[in-house]
Amino acid sequence: MGRQELYSLAINELEKRNLEIHELNQKNNSILGMKIRNKINQLNQMKKRDNLLPAKYTLKSMTGKGPIKDYSNRENRSDELRKKELTNQGTPKRIAVYSCITGNYDSIKEPDFSHPLVDYYLYTDNVITSEHWNIREIPKYISELKNNILINRYIKFHPNELFTDYDFTLYVDGNVTITSDITGLLNSSSKLGLSMHKHSERKSLYSEADALIAVGKGNKESIIEQISKYREEGFPDNFGLAEATVILVDLNNSIAENLLDLWWREYLNSESGRDQLAFPYVLWKSGHAMKEVTTLGNNVYKSAKLRIISHY
Repeated sequence: MGRQELYSLAINELEKRNLEIHELNQKNNSILGMKIRNKINQLNQMKKRDNLLPAKYTLKSMTGKGPIKDYSNRENRSDELRKKELTNQGTPKRIAVYSCITGNYDSIKEPDFSHPLVDYYLYTDNVITSEHWNIREIPKYISELKNNILINRYIKFHPNELFTDYDFTLYVDGNVTITSDITGLLNSSSKLGLSMHKHSERKSLYSEADALIAVGKGNKESIIEQISKYREEGFPDNFGLAEATVILVDLNNSIAENLLDLWWREYLNSESGRDQLAFPYVLWKSGHAMKEVTTLGNNVYKSAKLRIISHY
């Protein structure tokens, strides 16, 4: 058995164990869903006293069909895809994984697995030492935004500015731990050069807005105004949603760079503080479908390559 075959077997075994861990955590996720649905019910009772809220909040609008669905992971494919080398005419791809932590919002999560072709970068204003992450100071022109959320989002949406010597970047939120070989995700890179997971529960931007209001995420009045604008422009329900927790970008793809720039501008204009609401609208206005970018898998929370601790 060759070296590549042994490596693939080891990765398979590792990812099987990772999936077992997700199964153990599934009960906690179900409890979270119950808390959100209970909050929706409370808002229904308050509806008559608050005419800012949309007319109807239902379990179906939150989750589509009620219970949290059990998806299979598209990134957990066969050994054949894992054996593909990350080369283009013999040139290895340079990959940067990066994250941003400001104001002690998250603590650094050391990767459980590191790959020799991957470099790891953390932008932070905190004093941090790390075994795997290369600590980078937040550039002055970005820190002048004077708002930790805006600083994080700028870094999140501008990998082309920050990683000029790389071919791909993988952005991960500060609550994400890398648990396996992430280079295989490049095999799922979208033609648009911007790749994410599908939202694990919803496919409607309007339902996502309901959920954010229910749990007190973002600016409520701005969310309502933002959604009203989208509805007036004819943005379709069930257009699809992406998880913005993990984002793969092909830095040599101009479409991806343009979409990220439009996303940043729409995020600023909305003032809602929730980037996942702005992205479907930007994609729609650019003439693209959600399925063109949600190529990394159906449920990032059940990925065999990642572990995520919920912020809720």
